[in-house]
Amino acid sequence: MKIQINKRSKFLASLLALLLPLTLLSTTESASAKPTISASADQPGSSTQAFINGQTLREGATLADGTVVHVGTSALLTPGVGDREIRTTYSSTTVYQAGTAVAPEGWTLYYSTDGGNNWQLSEPNPASSVTDIKAVASNVTAGLISGFSQAYSTETTASVPVSSFNASSAGDGWGVTLMDNYVFNIYHHEDYLGLDCHVKSSSASCYSDGQTRLIVGPDGENYRTGPRSNPIADALNGKLYFLTSPVGGNFDSQPGVLCIDVIDPSNPTNCGFTSLSQTLQFYWMGLSDLVKVGTKYFGNTATGGTVLCFDSATQAPCASNGTALTWGGDGYLPARMLVHSNKLYVMSAPGVDCFNIPDLSVCSSGSWPSTGTNGNSLLGMFLAHENTSGIVDGVCSTTTCWKLDGTEATFTNPLQYVGAMQDVWQDTLVTNHRAYIFISAADYVACFDYLTDNYCSGFASQYLGFYTYQLVPDPNNINCIWYNGHGGTIGNFDSTTGNYGCSENPVVTLEPSQFAPRYACSSVNGITSWDTLRISSVVGGGSANSILLTVRDANGTPVSGWSNVPVSLGVDLNMSGLDVALSGSRPTFSFAFMGVTGTILSATVALDYKGKGPELCSSVALTSGGASLPLATQILGSLIDAFANDSFESLRNLSIDTVNGTQLFNGTPSAPLNLSGSGLNTSANLTFEPPQDNGGSAVTGYLYSIDGGTSWLAPSSVLDNGDGTFTIPLSGLVAGQTY
Repeated sequence: MKIQINKRSKFLASLLALLLPLTLLSTTESASAKPTISASADQPGSSTQAFINGQTLREGATLADGTVVHVGTSALLTPGVGDREIRTTYSSTTVYQAGTAVAPEGWTLYYSTDGGNNWQLSEPNPASSVTDIKAVASNVTAGLISGFSQAYSTETTASVPVSSFNASSAGDGWGVTLMDNYVFNIYHHEDYLGLDCHVKSSSASCYSDGQTRLIVGPDGENYRTGPRSNPIADALNGKLYFLTSPVGGNFDSQPGVLCIDVIDPSNPTNCGFTSLSQTLQFYWMGLSDLVKVGTKYFGNTATGGTVLCFDSATQAPCASNGTALTWGGDGYLPARMLVHSNKLYVMSAPGVDCFNIPDLSVCSSGSWPSTGTNGNSLLGMFLAHENTSGIVDGVCSTTTCWKLDGTEATFTNPLQYVGAMQDVWQDTLVTNHRAYIFISAADYVACFDYLTDNYCSGFASQYLGFYTYQLVPDPNNINCIWYNGHGGTIGNFDSTTGNYGCSENPVVTLEPSQFAPRYACSSVNGITSWDTLRISSVVGGGSANSILLTVRDANGTPVSGWSNVPVSLGVDLNMSGLDVALSGSRPTFSFAFMGVTGTILSATVALDYKGKGPELCSSVALTSGGASLPLATQILGSLIDAFANDSFESLRNLSIDTVNGTQLFNGTPSAPLNLSGSGLNTSANLTFEPPQDNGGSAVTGYLYSIDGGTSWLAPSSVLDNGDGTFTIPLSGLVAGQTY
C-alpha cells in the first residue's frame, strides 16, 4: 500500500505474518510452570509434534478413529554438560505402536507401563500397555541456543579407509554396500538373511560379538538371499532395501523388497516387507539383485517374467510394477539389469528389453526389444559401453553388443576383449570411463579403457582372492574401488594402478555419523545451518601440496559450488554459504590430498554447525475406545534437564472423529487484522492484531513492506501491548517520501 509520510500523517503499510512450526512469538513463562505447545526462541524447553507421511499436523487437527500418527518430542537443552532426559507420555486414546520408539543416537531408551513409576529396557508385550517412553543420556554437551536451534561443535579423526578386512564372520558374504562410515553385506544363496556390518575406517565389526545378525519377519519367517545379494542403501533415511522372498509367514515365497533399518548399525531391524508379485519364487537362485534410480528399486525373478518395482517414497509397489518382460528369466536364473540415462535395460537369454524408468514403457527410439546374432548367457555379465569420447553408446553382454537404438553393434566388446569370467555370481563395474571386469577364476580384475579402446595403461591387478564377486566405486574417492569374495574378505584397490589399498591418492571423508548423531526423527531436518570447518592436523608423517574439499549430499551427489574447494591446514573455512536445502542434513565432507609426499593416514576435522535438538520418536494409534465422538486427546512431551535442575513440558492437542477433518496440516497464516498506524517526521508505529488463522501453529514473527509488497523487511522489535494488539516501531523513514 502506498502512503504519504509527513510530520503528522497517518502511516499504513503492508504486513505479512510468518509461520514457523511449533514455535511462539513471545513466550516467556517457564514450561515447568505450565505445559505449552512448544519451546520459546533462544530458550531451553521441549516441543511435541505429530506427523503423517512426514507432514506436520496442525494443533487441534481432527483425525479419523484408528489413525496412526508419528510423534516427536524434541528438546532445546540448557547450554553446558550434564544429564538429560526426554519423555513422551501417552493416554488411553493414544496407543503406542510396537517397535516404533527411537531414541536419539547415543541415548538409552526405556519403557514404562505404569505411568513412569517403573522403567525397563526391553519393549513390553503387549506394546499397547506402554504408557511412557523416555530417552536418557549422561554428560550431554549442549551448545548455545540460537532461535530454535542448538549450536554444535565437533572434532573428529577421519581416516583413509582400511585396505582389507574380513567382513563376513562366517564367510561367503556377497556385495559391498557403503553407507556413511559403514560397510554392509549379506550372505548369498541362502534360505535365511544374515547381515554383516563393519566400520569403513577401521574394519571393526559393528556388532559387539562380531557375529552376523539374522533378519527375520514378524512371524519369525526367514528371507531368501539370491546369488547376487546386494542390499541398496538409502543413506538419507538410514535404510537398506533388498530383493527377497520370505520362507513362511503371510507372504510365503512371494518376491518383494525388504526394508532393513540401520539407523543404529549395531542393531539392524526389519522395517517392513512389500510383496511385489504373487508368482512364487521358492528357490533363492531365481532372485535377481536390485538396481536403483531415484526412489525406485527394480528387480526380477527367474519365473516371474515381469519387472518388479518398489518405490521407497511411498513404501509401496510402483504403479508400473509387474510390467511384462519380452523374455525374462529362464526358469532357473533371473535376467541381468543395468540402468543408464533414465532407461532400464534387462538382458535375458534371447535378447534385451529397454524400458523408460518413469513408467516402464518400452523405449520408443530404435528397435527394442532386440535380439542378437548370438544368444546371451545369463551366466555372463552385462555392462554399458562407451565410445572413445567417454559417451555411453550401447550395452554389451558376453556375446553381443547393441547400440542405444537396439541395433546390433560392431564396436569392441570389453567382456570379450579381456576374456571375462562367466558365472552367475560375478558383476562388473563401469566408472570413470573404464570397465573393471573379473577374469581367470574371478581372482583378478582386468581394466578396459574406453577412451583408448584398449587395456588401461599402468593398471596391474593384484590377486584378490579366490572367487571375488562384486566391484563397487568408493562414493568419495574416484580412485578407490572396493571388492569382496568367497572367503568373506572385503578390501579395496587403487583404480589407476591396481595396487592394494587407496592410500596412493588419499581421500579422508568426514561421514555424517562422525559429526552429527541422528538426533531428529526425520534426518531431513537435523541441520539448520553450517558455520565453520577446519582441518586441525594430519597423521602419518606425510604432507600435501594442496587439500581440496568436496561436499556431497546423502545420495553422493556433489553440492553445486562445493567441489574441489581449497582448504588450508589449521585455517577456518567459512561454511555459512553451504545451503542446507542442497546439502541436506547427512552430507559427507571429503578432503582430497594432492601432491602427497610420504603417507597420510588420517586427519582431525573440526566442524561447527547449528541443528535441531535431540528428539524422541514413536508412533501412536488414535483410539476412541468406543467413547462418543468427537473426542479430544493429548500427547505430552517433557524435558527433564538435571544439569539445569529444571523441567519443561509440551502438549500436542488432537481430536478424534469418524473421519479426518478438512484442515490437517500446518499451512500459511492469514493476514494480520485491523492494521493502523501513526507517523511523525522519520518515525512511525504500526499497530495490528494477530491473524485469525495462524495456519495450525503459533506465529513466530512478522515482516512489513514499505514498497507495496515488492520486498519485505524484518522489524527490529515487535511490542506486545498487552491488550491483544502488537506494535512495530519504524525509524529511518524520509519525511515526505511515498512508501
